[in-house]
Amino acid sequence: YGDDSLSINSHAVPGMMSPASSVSDEYVPISARRNPFVGTNTSDLHDTVWLRLTSSDVGEWSVRDVGRWLEQLGLGEYVEAFGESSVDGEMLFDVSEQALRRTIGMRSAVHRGSFLAAVRALRPCADSIDGDSTVGRWSLDQVLQWLHAIELGAVAAACRASAVHGAMLLTLARSDDGKLADQAGIGNLVLRLKLRTRTRQLVLDVAGVAGAADAHAVAIAATDAHH
Repeated sequence: YGDDSLSINSHAVPGMMSPASSVSDEYVPISARRNPFVGTNTSDLHDTVWLRLTSSDVGEWSVRDVGRWLEQLGLGEYVEAFGESSVDGEMLFDVSEQALRRTIGMRSAVHRGSFLAAVRALRPCADSIDGDSTVGRWSLDQVLQWLHAIELGAVAAACRASAVHGAMLLTLARSDDGKLADQAGIGNLVLRLKLRTRTRQLVLDVAGVAGAADAHAVAIAATDAHH
């Protein structure tokens, strides 16, 4: 890479947690029941490749695995360039924005942002049931399915072109200046507001469902211990 050399991180990064199991409606918030992606078994939304990748150790990914991951993010056009640079899972965390521009040829600012957001989502989280942690690991296809489910299909084409996977969706929801949304091709202010609002609600709902499931498990354990 010359000046953009990618040093290999000697510490393997633990793989991501797979999506939470389904939870009884008794523990699902009313707002969540209108969302088919909350309180259901989200593993049904994963295809085989994505499920295998997200349940494995990122540090052990091969160059081919990285290519498959890029495709699931909507960044498949860069698979060949990453392969030519032999970027495997261990090197993935050392790819800088400068290397993306100069070596990979990723000229799109929104695509670079998408890639970097996805890499951040791969890092281990302190709280594995956090709503951000769950949504941040959605593939592009999962985001597109969710958009159609909440009647935001009008922005689906722009999200596909801009590689808006789960981590990028969270980044958009947190951006209040509108610049990133403009780069992503979401110019309609009403749709932009709805996307931000629904994403933030989604994170709260997912976190609430996961937290309720955890509390339910603790209650069952306590009951069993009492008996």
